[in-house]
Amino acid sequence: MPLDQTVLTDFKSLLQQLYNELNEDFWNTDDATVAAAVNDLANSVNAALTQLNQLGMAQNDAVLQAIQSQVADIDQQLQEAQKKIATWVKDFGYAAQVASLIDKAVELASKLVK
Repeated sequence: MPLDQTVLTDFKSLLQQLYNELNEDFWNTDDATVAAAVNDLANSVNAALTQLNQLGMAQNDAVLQAIQSQVADIDQQLQEAQKKIATWVKDFGYAAQVASLIDKAVELASKLVK
């Protein structure tokens, strides 16, 4: 089944927002353990974005199907982050914003990894 281009575009946009938010959090934390976890997730999101941007432009369904495993990988990392996000961020409003982005990314990823 070919990937839904609209969902793929929405997913990439959401990952970009999440990457931006994670980078902001990285620079605003004093906890080295939290900073490392946030940085690792930001790097994974960035790697996924890079790959999606390179491959997502292709109109070849086989190429688009090939990126589903990368979407599955980032989906797994995001689900793990969902469990930890409240402890990562001191500011409740900010934590809720990042958690919301992760929730939406997980939801879109599940549509892409059918």
